[in-house]
Amino acid sequence: MSTLTSARTGSALLGLAIVCSALASGLAATTPATPKAPAGFLTRQGSRLILDGKEFRAVSFNKYDLFEQSALRELVEPGKSEFGFTEQALKELHDHGFTILRTNVSPYWSGTWKQLWLDDEPQKQIEKRRRYFEQFDAVLDLCDRHQIRIIASLCWFVANLGDLGHHSLREGIANPASPGRKIVEEYMREVVTRYKDRPTIAMWELGNEWNLGADIQLADGPIDKGGVSLATQPVIRDRTNNFTSDDLAACTRQMAGMIRSIDAHHLITTGHSSPRPCAMHLLLAARANKGGKDGWVNDTPEQIEQILRLLHPDPINVISIHFYNDAVSAFGKSKTDPSNIAIYQKMAEKIGKPLLVGEIGPYEGMNRRFTDPAVIEMVRGQLQQVVQTKIPIMLYWTFNDDRSRHMADAEFQLMYGKTDEVLQQIEQANRMVAAAEKP
Repeated sequence: MSTLTSARTGSALLGLAIVCSALASGLAATTPATPKAPAGFLTRQGSRLILDGKEFRAVSFNKYDLFEQSALRELVEPGKSEFGFTEQALKELHDHGFTILRTNVSPYWSGTWKQLWLDDEPQKQIEKRRRYFEQFDAVLDLCDRHQIRIIASLCWFVANLGDLGHHSLREGIANPASPGRKIVEEYMREVVTRYKDRPTIAMWELGNEWNLGADIQLADGPIDKGGVSLATQPVIRDRTNNFTSDDLAACTRQMAGMIRSIDAHHLITTGHSSPRPCAMHLLLAARANKGGKDGWVNDTPEQIEQILRLLHPDPINVISIHFYNDAVSAFGKSKTDPSNIAIYQKMAEKIGKPLLVGEIGPYEGMNRRFTDPAVIEMVRGQLQQVVQTKIPIMLYWTFNDDRSRHMADAEFQLMYGKTDEVLQQIEQANRMVAAAEKP
């Protein structure tokens, strides 16, 4: 879910899309496994996640602001952080049986990177980073206290790859030596180095929905002009920002390789959304330097599987999708049919890597509030899919977000005391999937 906008580009259940474990293991043999990790680390075995010898499955939540409301706010406005609210949310989750969250662990805007992480004077930069990690440690300590692991997204907003270097986004993605790319990778390197031995981290995630900007070849580029005043100037917002899935796959492979060179044990995922229904056609059009209607042709399931493979190269070992509008209606399904969840799970099993549904929520055209009867019923259907198809992790957007906690019925907001009917459904599904047998 973009923090700029909740818009997404965009009923009989399918038979269960389950590949037997023997077949899944055979297919997974073509992809390298993560080295044996110490106790408490989440690992993978083919397309399954494993924790301390048992299969790990979970239904839980995003809490985008976990790091922002506590650590970053304390750094920006000392004494005005929301560590108390952060701990309240973590305690509630623990008390209701949840063990994992997805969150952003980087500044969002490049201007905030400059304020909190970068400085022209080396000594000041050292002090900024000392304070930064002091607050980062405090957040992870709270997570440990309440036995919550986090999927840590290392550079949420893809524009930082260009904005931090005052060059195009494509330069940041395609050129490892570009200034913006080097700053982002330096941040990733320092964070991963500091926490590589900490099982509080469930897995590293590169960013949020970077793939949605690929191949679309817009005249004004894939990044809108919102929030430009919060970026380090000058920034570029034109067609030179356009990049391809080939560019992104190479960038992903290089970044994941850098992380793996430091951290032998933590899983790595991308944070990508589901591919657009026409993703392969768009890529082929971009490769041929064609635009317009040539690319906006729906793909077959086989072509979507090809895109998932391309965008999750080794050493990426967990496939990420976000299940909203286009993903729901792909392959001829209706806008309210959740059965494509099973299709994506089957693709992940064929590829031999676990599937992370990193975001899910109300579909296009629905009320975006979890108190709406139609949304409550929608969640019921989604949860049936995740239980039946044995998806490793599915995470709802979003839990106890302080940006809207004072609103009586906020969009996409899940909060005890306000959305209890849906939360009880999610709790029940999480208990069911967590009762996995030993592999």
